[in-house]
Amino acid sequence: MRNLKTLFGTLALAALLTACTFTTSRTNSEEDRNAAEKVANKLFEILKAKNYDASYSLFSDSLWVNTKKETLKTLFTYSYDKLGDMQSDSLADWQTRIVSGTTNSADYQLIYKNHYQKGMAEVDIVLTGEKGRIKILGYHIKSDQFLAK
Repeated sequence: MRNLKTLFGTLALAALLTACTFTTSRTNSEEDRNAAEKVANKLFEILKAKNYDASYSLFSDSLWVNTKKETLKTLFTYSYDKLGDMQSDSLADWQTRIVSGTTNSADYQLIYKNHYQKGMAEVDIVLTGEKGRIKILGYHIKSDQFLAK
């Protein structure tokens, strides 16, 4: 009888441990921000060179499910036409959240206040961890210059 109780207790503990998920998370780490900034800086280099097709590899596979590459290229071209050359970029705000363990995820947001030839723009870049790399999931640009004629 005692062996049966021990066996039952061991099985219950094993079931409990295998059903649990073990994760750790960190938020707003400078190291994570720096890693995300490397991707954003590469994007800015490509945009400055107007080599828009080269930017596609920086974007997440999930972006291409609903967005055509030509649509993104049109956004880049329109932004350049309205804003001109980028003069400088300045990281205004950022946040990161990394979860490691049974369930892994990596989410980053970088908000830039960029100065262009014809005005200012706020650029919001959302990034995600994908296959061990940081990829751009969203690119949003806002500027009063888009309303100018």
